[in-house]
Amino acid sequence: MLNTPGLPVTLRRVVSAEAHPMFRVPDGYHDLALVRFEPALAAGELAPICLPTVLNARRVLNGSVLDAVSWTNRQRDFHPGSMGEKRYRVISSSSCNNTYAGVDLSPYPQGINHEDFICTQLTTNIGEECVGIPGSPLMIQEGKNWAVIGLYSFGVSCSGTAQYPTVFTRVSPYITWIYEKLGVR
Repeated sequence: MLNTPGLPVTLRRVVSAEAHPMFRVPDGYHDLALVRFEPALAAGELAPICLPTVLNARRVLNGSVLDAVSWTNRQRDFHPGSMGEKRYRVISSSSCNNTYAGVDLSPYPQGINHEDFICTQLTTNIGEECVGIPGSPLMIQEGKNWAVIGLYSFGVSCSGTAQYPTVFTRVSPYITWIYEKLGVR
């Protein structure tokens, strides 16, 4: 369904964007923002996605298989090609840090920890596509609803073998901030 040719595309103007107040360049921690578009989406244009509940957040254990959607392309320049779906298996933070041992992770001086990130490995070979546009959602299904558990942060996934893990910023630590910014009590 995601790669259906001829589906209409609607461009939206960004009217505001607010990064998390603890985000600091060049650090990679707290790398999420809320973005408001104009015109607003009309009912029926997109299916809503839920924020994670405590129950959903606790279900994300090592070995869990989660779904993600993202623009994919055959280059490393972040120009979108087509919308694609991928499945990821959650791996431990220690395994993630060990795999990235030879890579410059200076934006992450305290390493990739379980509290802030979800470290994953693709469940299948990705061919020649690059995956993971920053902010792409990592999701968990509960009944008929989907919840965004993580947002794509970084990964080295254009090699065709996905030898490096894909790292998602965990959403659950930011729920209070998101609700505050949205005016939800």
